[in-house]
Amino acid sequence: MERTHPRSRRLAGALALVALTLALGACLPPAGTRPLESTPTPAGCITDVGPAPRLVFGGCGGDVTYNVSVPARCLTHACGLILDVHGWTMTGDQQDANTQIAAIGGVAGYIVVQPNAPGSVPSWSSAHYPLVAAFVELAIDVWHVEERRVHVTGFSQGGAMTNWMRCNRADLFASAAPTAMAGAACADGTNMPTLYIQGLDDIFIPQSAIDATIASFVDRHGLDRQLTLLDEGGITVTAYGSSTPGVPIYQTVIHSHSSEGVNGHCILGSPDPANFYGCDQPTEWTHGRLVVDFFRWNPKPA
Repeated sequence: MERTHPRSRRLAGALALVALTLALGACLPPAGTRPLESTPTPAGCITDVGPAPRLVFGGCGGDVTYNVSVPARCLTHACGLILDVHGWTMTGDQQDANTQIAAIGGVAGYIVVQPNAPGSVPSWSSAHYPLVAAFVELAIDVWHVEERRVHVTGFSQGGAMTNWMRCNRADLFASAAPTAMAGAACADGTNMPTLYIQGLDDIFIPQSAIDATIASFVDRHGLDRQLTLLDEGGITVTAYGSSTPGVPIYQTVIHSHSSEGVNGHCILGSPDPANFYGCDQPTEWTHGRLVVDFFRWNPKPA
């Protein structure tokens, strides 16, 4: 049985309460609990349906490969899906070593897709974004995914892809969690529940960009309610909501944790701090847990 620290449970309770009172999430059974009407079958570049902790698929377009974790229950029950995108110079394996979203999401009933960018120094470009979205659509069809529980998160360059998906594929994703990457509210007003995780003193993301990102959501979506859920250990969690019914929640996790060479441009609570992608300071408020819990509480409304 998974154990959580009492303070983690308190924060989880507070976040759940905010999601219930400010978000759109309608009643929906937990991921991985509704029996499937048909068995998952390989299609396209997805040649194996698992179950497996790590399947790898290529030949899907753009020289992008995909690590996919498929819990056993997802062959018999409708699971959710999380797209977890790595940053510049990283791989899907390195992303998961720092976020642990494959394991955390698997326990919660989610298939997790972690793509790998091409190149000797892996790097994403905007040309890859629709290709990755197309793979997610294929995965939804193959595993008969619960379409109201499809979510996207990413670190650094992966955060840029997350912001693109948030604004351009709101039909596909229920909620988003960009990390270590600034990104304004969508210009056309498109909106979904969003969790923004950002370190301070980030060598790539200046404070002005962090402030502008938060202000853009507050101003564009009329977020006139603000609640600080946590402020300890160099981590501040804030929820923003609107007095207007139906406006999705916006949450921020702003932290002062750091990694040598990149300062705040790191993954919070990484179990692999030996590499500079993970923040050095230990914390119970881990990136993977915060993200997966946010997704659990923010499916698409009916």
